[in-house]
Amino acid sequence: MQGSPPVMADGELEILPYPPARTARHASATRRDPAARAGTTPRSLGRAHESALGGWFPLTVAEQHSRFVSDVPDGHPPVLTPQFEQWASEWLATDAVSGGGSTPNVRTPSGPRADMLAAWSGDPPYEPGLIEAPTCIVRGEWDSMCTDEDARGLFAAITSSPLRQDVKISEGGHLMHLESGRRALYRAAAGFLLV
Repeated sequence: MQGSPPVMADGELEILPYPPARTARHASATRRDPAARAGTTPRSLGRAHESALGGWFPLTVAEQHSRFVSDVPDGHPPVLTPQFEQWASEWLATDAVSGGGSTPNVRTPSGPRADMLAAWSGDPPYEPGLIEAPTCIVRGEWDSMCTDEDARGLFAAITSSPLRQDVKISEGGHLMHLESGRRALYRAAAGFLLV
């Protein structure tokens, strides 16, 4: 399916024409993160500001919940599953140091955040063109962390892989494993792995 991103809706695959893409490095140089879309933090922070992130940052259940629901369009029914409360309790238990404070939180490593900021600034932590393994990009239709532009740029930059797919799951956000449409995520991953 190289060159065409399947879009899953109700378990069906629809193949759409893939528009010409720029390289990941070029495409990411001018983008901004979801907060910037609302006028706050630009993606241009990149490697120059990694040290400002520190080694860890606290993340609360309320912040996680906000992250999980922020991509759902206004007026659309919630997609977060009822298992969120159980997940949140188990997630807090992963950090015995900070999970029991006045506002329970999890100390979250800043490394992935620094890598994302660097990639969004045009300096990814790896060279996509060197990926030789079959590669499947799976993302949600409403995912503000991995936009269509992000996926197109990464897809175009993965030039050494013998098989590439870009799957966009309808009505999905960035954290589909806890959303009502998570089975479409599982089907997409299993379908690629069984090719």
